Amino acid sequence: MGSPEVVREIRSGVATHLFAYDDGRLASGIGSMLPPAFLVLVLVLVVALLGNQILYTTVEEKETRISEILLVSITAKTLIRAKLAALAIVGLVQICVIAIPSLALLAVSDVGETFAGLELGPLVFDPTRMVLGIMILLGGLLLMTSALVTIGAMMPSAKDAAPFCSVVMIATIAPLYLVTSIIVDPLSPVASVMTYLPFFAAATALLRNAAGGLTWWEAVLVAVELFVLSALLLRFAIAAFQHGVIQYGKRVPITTTLRARARSRA
Repeated sequence: MGSPEVVREIRSGVATHLFAYDDGRLASGIGSMLPPAFLVLVLVLVVALLGNQILYTTVEEKETRISEILLVSITAKTLIRAKLAALAIVGLVQICVIAIPSLALLAVSDVGETFAGLELGPLVFDPTRMVLGIMILLGGLLLMTSALVTIGAMMPSAKDAAPFCSVVMIATIAPLYLVTSIIVDPLSPVASVMTYLPFFAAATALLRNAAGGLTWWEAVLVAVELFVLSALLLRFAIAAFQHGVIQYGKRVPITTTLRARARSRA
């Protein structure tokens, strides 16, 4: 123990390295989870930044009677589509303002290799997982937007619509409360069931995709489910908006909207 070299090694500490293996091959580790997990962050940002804005732009036009003037020149379908396009542009700008500086900081720093003393490994971008994740993200955002537009079209005021808006927004990000269990066991029965429940599907599928526990056919199935439900909700929202404009201070019953759609088809 009198050796200076031994004393120096003891004082300097012991360096350790963590390696993960997948089917006998060296896995990418946590670094491969970060790019798909970034899509979960995008989902949360959009819900937080645009959720209320989507609802209030619809309700506000009804309360101020602006929509009555607009519907003289354009159809309800055109108005709803233009509203969604404008909100999508606003959301994209807000996401870029937050995401671009964050990615730039990540690129010029060494946080991609270590974080809080943990070795993350190099960032690995899997094109398949990223494309599937983006499809699920877009489907989940479109479903949330369609639901909020429907609520805004059926409710007479923002005060009446607020409780329903909160339910949709909370349901969209509710799987994040189970993030630990989903990441640790992405094939658990709870995670598997939540993957196909409409408003829970996007966040759950994105978390499973980040953990590497979502197959390509499951991702495609979830994306198709979200887009189909969004299209159906949007059609219902357009019909509800057409009748909600003339319903002063009253909610638009679901049965009334369904009967109106049936008559328009006939």
